[in-house]
Amino acid sequence: MFGCNFLQVLIILVIVGLQAWDLNGPQWMLITNIGGAVLVGLVLGDVPTGLYVGATLGLMSLGVVGLGGASVPNYFISTIIATVVAIKSTGGYEMGLTIGLPVGMLFVYLDVLQKLACGVFARNAEAAIDRGEYEKVDLWAWVGEITAIAKNVLPVFLVFVFGQGLVEALVNIMPEFLYKGLTLAGKILPVTGMAILLNYMPVKRHFTYLLIGFVAYAYVGIPTLGVGILGAAFAYKAWLDGQNKATAQVAGGMEDE
Repeated sequence: MFGCNFLQVLIILVIVGLQAWDLNGPQWMLITNIGGAVLVGLVLGDVPTGLYVGATLGLMSLGVVGLGGASVPNYFISTIIATVVAIKSTGGYEMGLTIGLPVGMLFVYLDVLQKLACGVFARNAEAAIDRGEYEKVDLWAWVGEITAIAKNVLPVFLVFVFGQGLVEALVNIMPEFLYKGLTLAGKILPVTGMAILLNYMPVKRHFTYLLIGFVAYAYVGIPTLGVGILGAAFAYKAWLDGQNKATAQVAGGMEDE
């Protein structure tokens, strides 16, 4: 189990299950890729690695949304597995991506199967309504929720069950070009995710702030957290300026009257 004890495995599986329940239920979005990786890092005693892996895979997943019931790779599962492997194996971050990303891609097939099963559950619930057996409606709803959680927990559980042997087997049968390709993808995809994010942001209107942040990080040497705080200060100032402008316009209109 990658050197993890039973309690650590149980907590990690609970984290995965809670994220799946939240995604299919209240959608509070409390456990994100970064949040899940940090929690796993906390459980395994290496939060910095968890934060690094979570941030990287979080950038990879930007713009990947299962709209209209479409099945997409589960980057959260990839993040959890990659974090565990990165912390517990000797291969580090690259090995974590090598194992985590394919599992996240294979999730698509589980997602399709679960959605097909939910179609059956929904028909059974409708039939129960027609018969007036309303208590069975809740039962079928819970069956759908349990299968939704299981499709997320199962891949992580299997990786834990087969442990280091699974990692070594996959690495041994994996062609060198594929391993190098995944490593290269791990370096390119975060940049792609950031480009997607910038494409949705009003960069042209606030290009000055982007330059200030770049200079502060690349040339002045301010850490990422410091640049983030600086950006928050600029954002707050822009908000205050907007409020003051709106107040001035209202006051001017009242004077005209």
